[in-house]
Amino acid sequence: MSKFSNLLARALTAIVGVSIIIFCTVYDQWSFFGLFLLITILSVREYARLGDLPKPQVVWLFVSTITTFTLLFLFASGNLNPKFLAILLPVYSIGLIIQLYLKEERPLRIIGLCYLGIGYVVLPLSLLSFIIFHQGKYNPFMVVALLFIIWCMDTGAYFTGITFGRRKLFERISPKKSWEGAIGGFLFAVFVSWIFSLYLGQLSQIQWLLVGAIVSIIGIFGDLVESFIKRVAATKDSGTSLPGHGGFMDRFDSLIFSIPFYLLLLKLLE
Repeated sequence: MSKFSNLLARALTAIVGVSIIIFCTVYDQWSFFGLFLLITILSVREYARLGDLPKPQVVWLFVSTITTFTLLFLFASGNLNPKFLAILLPVYSIGLIIQLYLKEERPLRIIGLCYLGIGYVVLPLSLLSFIIFHQGKYNPFMVVALLFIIWCMDTGAYFTGITFGRRKLFERISPKKSWEGAIGGFLFAVFVSWIFSLYLGQLSQIQWLLVGAIVSIIGIFGDLVESFIKRVAATKDSGTSLPGHGGFMDRFDSLIFSIPFYLLLLKLLE
């Protein structure tokens, strides 16, 4: 695929994807739930492929994903008694029981990868529910703000990097990423945070700028962490589902890594 064709595919995918995500997030809580549950499942699917996990553990990982996302969403929305979160404990334990019946040469590797998948992919995306039900009511714009900060950071880093990129950011992990791209992404993220401070409220202008700065830095590390995982798995992309972007983990890596920090910042700044 030529550079122009790749750029066109990337742009079209982004336009369609952003439109669907924003519509489902803003429309109501159930469209948000369905969309992000699907994104979480597809991301876990790619993660399982990268880790070359055996089929029984992949099935367990899918069950754990659906259970975790659903219970945390219902709890965050006020529709679930906290005591039912205890269901997660036996669900998570089943992964160890399954491993007893698998004849793997390195069982601890499989177990570690399974539980890392929950901690790295499932739990962060599930925490979006606690952001969208900020202060006890459905508030999609706090999630929209996070999405745009991450998207602007990615876009800024991409175009700044391919235009001005000279100095390698982390060559051992991701040879194409540059300091110039990272700085460009940082500035784009802070700028869009300033825009939100003018129209969205919720936080003061200084707080929004602080959120944009921290989220962008964490997002860059999230991109590097996923690049590290792909390098270990000896693959270029996590998948091929999104033309011009690779897979779902490629597209949502920065978001996944930044969600816990964004949620923490919102709680600290309340």
